[in-house]
Amino acid sequence: MLLCNINLGEYAVKMRKTAAALILFAIIAVMSVLSASADSFSGENVKLTLPDEFVQLTTKNLSSHTDLLRQLGYSESSFKEELNSDGMVMFAVNSDASRQINLKITQSSLSERIVSLNEQTDERIEEISSSLEQGINEQGYSTVLSRSRLENNGVIFINLTVKVVNGEKEFCYVQYYTILNGLNYSLVYYNNSPELSQQELDECGAMFQSLQIKNTHSERSGYMEAIQIIIAVVAVAAFTALVVWIIVSLVKDYKRQRRENSIQKLGRK
Repeated sequence: MLLCNINLGEYAVKMRKTAAALILFAIIAVMSVLSASADSFSGENVKLTLPDEFVQLTTKNLSSHTDLLRQLGYSESSFKEELNSDGMVMFAVNSDASRQINLKITQSSLSERIVSLNEQTDERIEEISSSLEQGINEQGYSTVLSRSRLENNGVIFINLTVKVVNGEKEFCYVQYYTILNGLNYSLVYYNNSPELSQQELDECGAMFQSLQIKNTHSERSGYMEAIQIIIAVVAVAAFTALVVWIIVSLVKDYKRQRRENSIQKLGRK
């Protein structure tokens, strides 16, 4: 009887250890999934690392965040419509919705015309930057606090810090704007207070440093240049072959004509 009690005790200990191991494994698995899906964005030729504790929403993952959408006052369909209509490819929010991030990619007559901000002169970039500031200030409820030019991963950006006072709402945002591949790229970081704290500025700056936009226009240009070189080489080769053929034909005609003349002279003799 004592032996039976000892076996049951050992069995219980083993079961507790197994349960603890399973719980630990489940926690690690959940944390791995959350960290992999919530801290980075990759798509539309863009890569971006988000700050900690942010959850990202895109048209592809809305069905997995219906509770969050409900808290934000949206349904899955209405939020998808909001994203598509505004050119927003990614929206991210922290746990208490006090900070938000969005990434917009749109096309305009300006972006189609100049293709890339990097290819513009300093004077032209300043004109575009000044025009952005003027447009924001003319809204009546927004004021540009600072404007600067930044470069990140070889791409030139216009950086704007803006304060918004609209009725009882008062908040700030930092915008990073560029033109590349004939498109407008706008990364915006919002807070929910009258000023941006140093922590928020550091968080925003670290996010911006992680931003990578693939320059597909330069790839297309390189491809077209390679095609043009191949066409030029083929054209030169064809022209050379034609010239050689003409020269050979002329030489043959000349020799044939000489033989005919020689035969005619022998005949007259």
